[in-house]
Amino acid sequence: MANTFMGADTEALRTFAQAIRTGRDALGEAKTSVSRGARSEEIWRGGDADDFRGHIYSSVLPALDSIERSLDRLADDADGHAEEQDLASDPGGTLDAVLFMQPLPAPRPETAPRAGREAGREDGRRDGDNDAGPAQGTLGDGLPDGLGTPVPGTTVPDPGMPEWHPVDAGAGDWGSEDPTLGDQANHEAATQMASLMSVLWPDASENLLHFLGNSGADKEMDLEAFLADEPDIRSQIETRERDIGQLALERAQQSGADGPVTFPVQTGWPGTTASSDNWYYATGSGNYSMNGQVTVYPPDATNPEWRYEMNTTLNYRDQYNWDGSKSTTIDLPGPVDPTISDEQLAELHRAGLAKEFLLHGTSERRTTGP
Repeated sequence: MANTFMGADTEALRTFAQAIRTGRDALGEAKTSVSRGARSEEIWRGGDADDFRGHIYSSVLPALDSIERSLDRLADDADGHAEEQDLASDPGGTLDAVLFMQPLPAPRPETAPRAGREAGREDGRRDGDNDAGPAQGTLGDGLPDGLGTPVPGTTVPDPGMPEWHPVDAGAGDWGSEDPTLGDQANHEAATQMASLMSVLWPDASENLLHFLGNSGADKEMDLEAFLADEPDIRSQIETRERDIGQLALERAQQSGADGPVTFPVQTGWPGTTASSDNWYYATGSGNYSMNGQVTVYPPDATNPEWRYEMNTTLNYRDQYNWDGSKSTTIDLPGPVDPTISDEQLAELHRAGLAKEFLLHGTSERRTTGP
């Protein structure tokens, strides 16, 4: 990758440096506002208030201090590049070329307290999201209607989950473009912003920091927490479970079974979209599948009705990437509302400063019915 620049616009560099310092000053005012609010005991008192203030002093204010220092360094770097370009352009100067970009920093470790975004979706869209998602035909279909051939008894081999792979190309090839000074600035800003997000959106913060860490390693999500925070998705999955259980019961009845019969369960990969801010920016849209078994029991001396018991594993998959159609604004106290766009983050992947990754989760489930 190229690491020299033969004629930067020095006026633009100095304007950029001044804009950074203006933002730094506004952030300082926001920090003062946060600190003042944390000290106030007129509205909220008690143990919870003390815990919250402790978090402000131990995490939020230090994060703001770190952002201020980073902005100072960035502004100084831009001014320094402008001075170097002036010297290189001076006929009496001694430099023939100057280094415009500093060597790339080492991948930044995750800093949020808790360790994805676009994949397939079904019908649901979040407000302002015009992307209907990719077609589901590119994923494994699972067993017809989610059920395999029944066998007598209460156990059957688990068919496992069907094939899944990323359903879109993401931002493009990693490291396919030379990083620019703007890319490095966006990486630093996104890292600081992700750390700040941890207070409001812990899972979104953690996944963004993993992306910015540039390893590309697979990452496991807390699927139980996801379902607890997303009641519509949980209801969608529970409805699917009931439908499969009821279908198994009907087929067992039609077969004239006089003892328990067990069906393998393996669904396809319907898509779903998170609605809460935390999970929308943590994963956005993804796919889920169930695999396991459902056993149907005919009436007996202790249970006069047909019933079923389903034991399955719920799987979730999402290729964490940024598709260029959205932007994230963090509402902070004071005058600063930092915004970062999908396209800026997608560019970091192409510049080799961040890397898309597979986000996955599993959860054991047990369902009974009718």
